[in-house]
Amino acid sequence: MRWLGQHPKDDQAWAALADCMLDLGDPAKAEVALRRAISTNPARTDLALSLVHAMQAQGKHELSLEVLQNALTADPENLDISIALGMALSQLNQTQAALNHFDALSQTHSTHPAVWSFKSLLHTRLRQHDQALMAADQSLQLLNENPQGWFARGRVLQKMGRWHEAAQALEKALELHPQHDLALQLLASIRVTLVLR
Repeated sequence: MRWLGQHPKDDQAWAALADCMLDLGDPAKAEVALRRAISTNPARTDLALSLVHAMQAQGKHELSLEVLQNALTADPENLDISIALGMALSQLNQTQAALNHFDALSQTHSTHPAVWSFKSLLHTRLRQHDQALMAADQSLQLLNENPQGWFARGRVLQKMGRWHEAAQALEKALELHPQHDLALQLLASIRVTLVLR
């Protein structure tokens, strides 16, 4: 803290303090430090994702969307920020807006598996199962060792009532990422359904 008192324009020190605050479970103080880092060096659009994380941990989802929109305006080629913006729209239940966003991304970043995984999940939410399955398969075609792609495939297959295929996809997701909480929960639910059938 003494360093920041003597060097209040050190954006890296503010960012480091924010990381410490997040590690200590204090997203409000992390947000303050990140805002200070960004105001000290507005070119640091990379800090926008950390700021969004701190804000969402406090339930400030709409405000975090604004941060992402501003960061994307400042750095329109930043794919991480663009993906986070689509995810934020989805978290605010703006599913069609999120899908439109990922549709546009799939035109400019057609080789990025995460774009297709998120498109699949959004199509699933809108009950557009054929499109969801195609998007999940596209994600896996780009990167087969992709737990999010396997999760998206399992999710849509579950919604289609294709329980065994869904379980296989989720098992593959968990093989690649054993702590994938949503895959664990969905697989447990499918197994219960299969036992009761």
